[in-house]
Amino acid sequence: MKAYINTKKLRGVLVVAAVLGLLLSVLLAISPAAAKPHAAPSGKRLKVLSTEWASFVSSNAPEPLLIGYASRGDPNGQDQGWKDIATSEFNFLTAENDMKMDQLQPSKGNFSFTAGDKHVDYAKANGMKVHGHVLVWDEQYPNWMNSESNKRQAMEDHIAGVLNHYKGNRHVDVWDVVNEVFEEDGTYLKTIWYNAMGKDFVKYAFQKAASIDSTAKLIYNDYNIAFNSLMTPNPKSEATFNMIRDLKNDGVKIDGVGFQMHLIGPDVAARGQAAIDDFRINMDRFANLGLEIYITELDVRFPMPLDNNERAQQAEIYGWIVRECLAQPACKGIQTWGITDKYSWVPNVFPGEGGALPFDDNYQPKPAYYAMQSALKDAVGCRMYYRTYSWNNVTYSRAYIRNLSVTTINGWTLTWDYANGQTVNTAAGTYEGADSLSQSGTKVTASGQPSDYTGNGLIYGGGTGERELRFQGSGSTAIPTGPFTLNGVQCTGPNVPLGPPTNLAGTPQGGNSAALTWTLSTDDDVDQYFLYRNNSYIATLGRAVTSFTDKSLAPNVSYEYVLYAWDQRHQIRSAPSNKATVMINPAPPPGVSVTVSPPVSDWGSGYCSNVTVKNNTGAPVDWAVTFTVDGTIYTLWNAIWSQSGNTVAAEGVGWNNILQPGESSHSIGFCANR
Repeated sequence: MKAYINTKKLRGVLVVAAVLGLLLSVLLAISPAAAKPHAAPSGKRLKVLSTEWASFVSSNAPEPLLIGYASRGDPNGQDQGWKDIATSEFNFLTAENDMKMDQLQPSKGNFSFTAGDKHVDYAKANGMKVHGHVLVWDEQYPNWMNSESNKRQAMEDHIAGVLNHYKGNRHVDVWDVVNEVFEEDGTYLKTIWYNAMGKDFVKYAFQKAASIDSTAKLIYNDYNIAFNSLMTPNPKSEATFNMIRDLKNDGVKIDGVGFQMHLIGPDVAARGQAAIDDFRINMDRFANLGLEIYITELDVRFPMPLDNNERAQQAEIYGWIVRECLAQPACKGIQTWGITDKYSWVPNVFPGEGGALPFDDNYQPKPAYYAMQSALKDAVGCRMYYRTYSWNNVTYSRAYIRNLSVTTINGWTLTWDYANGQTVNTAAGTYEGADSLSQSGTKVTASGQPSDYTGNGLIYGGGTGERELRFQGSGSTAIPTGPFTLNGVQCTGPNVPLGPPTNLAGTPQGGNSAALTWTLSTDDDVDQYFLYRNNSYIATLGRAVTSFTDKSLAPNVSYEYVLYAWDQRHQIRSAPSNKATVMINPAPPPGVSVTVSPPVSDWGSGYCSNVTVKNNTGAPVDWAVTFTVDGTIYTLWNAIWSQSGNTVAAEGVGWNNILQPGESSHSIGFCANR
């Protein structure tokens, strides 16, 4: 177990906590707490969304993302709320304590699998895979091993005894072979195993495990290794990477790495995008070793009690971890270290902290749960565009598949229905961008086969990945209305208009500019916005831009603005936004200046000030000016005035509207609220 970012692991405390957790599990198994009412989460369950995601991203026997939890005590003896969530949400299970060394072999040569078997049997009965935790660790191992003269033999005998038991009907799919061997500075912990065998104990453990069960995934598991910056490398993550690289170079079977990710919420939230980038980069480099990646012990703790802002921060962290995992093909599973805050290990080890899991003490889903759910749901989605024309009795068509998921699709099948006697030419050489194209009746089927990240089978993720199909045919050039179905998912389109931007508003600024603001379109395929003034195009704006200042405008002229959204192919335009009309205030006559004095009185929430208009010309002028103020004017004297935003337009009244050469206005003042 446990810790993260800039936090030293309290190793001795954690042993006590683990033992307390084990004792608590035993007591609860003897006398389970009364079931409390709990509301089921809305929407689809996590494991269902994971299966749908897997089917969408590959047409070739896809594997769902493993969504798991740490199982405590006898899984059949837990609260009903716990069991309801466990069986409905998850497809992956880890025994929190019951498969550790001291539990499975409490005395030399005497293995006790009863408790561990209950977790495995529960998982198999509920369609879950099993993550075994842990074969070799320097904590929670039996005391008798301390007196063994041949530590390697004792270690290898334990591995053999456990794996021989769990490679049959109760097969464990993934094993933490070795757990936590490094200090924070990247040096080896001086443990019972290291002191006896040096760093090679890790190699011996993996070699022995592979010799007994070569079908299980064998991984190394540790905390504080998930984040690594290129600018300031994490010594522990670097040491882990180098160790695994060397093992693989020596031909040792090591299939993956486990990132525990017991996160300190405020620390991660404070780092923001930098934390996401460090996680993504780190996953990439471990994946480049040919490793699978498992997030094995996820929780995100905060000082208690959590306020709404901290709940939102926690949800954001859970959400981006799921999204980043989905975007990395090597990431195979995410497990939370428990289900509910009610039984979390965190408060026992870090007093005053907690609230770390997606379900609260009463099994109610928290924003963190819905963030995970949303990330999985958003990982499935596509959009279609279709273009067609006819020349010399041949119909030429192009279909564009846009992958809206963060995940790259590797292997796809696209179907749609034609009408009006349309046909495609399925002969080789008459189509591009697909590995096969066929038509049966009105139904057309195109496909791209899975590949090693080359060829037609790929549609890259990130929301902009696209596959273009070109094909010939005959008949009508009408665009099929669909449905277009990609790997069983109905795509938006074809050519569905985008949702327009809304709430376009304009405010005059000074004498020659207008400030425009708007609300972005909610359509996820928007790439740019085109701005028009008086029916003429004036600017192209980015997909996240919400304001624009139009300059060099003429005074006393009314300007009408409208905004359109454009898709990422620049082929589909939205309906127009609402219109915004701006009248630019009259500019001061040449040679007329306007000055707003500093406040003559100021009471914090308001103030009063004076305005001076001066004729700097050699002839009389009938003056009208604009100026800006801080706040909203509630009274202005000796002038006719109006205010829009922070801009005030003013002109003289009968007795002071004409200024002689060199003359200033007479006693114009105002008071405003801030």
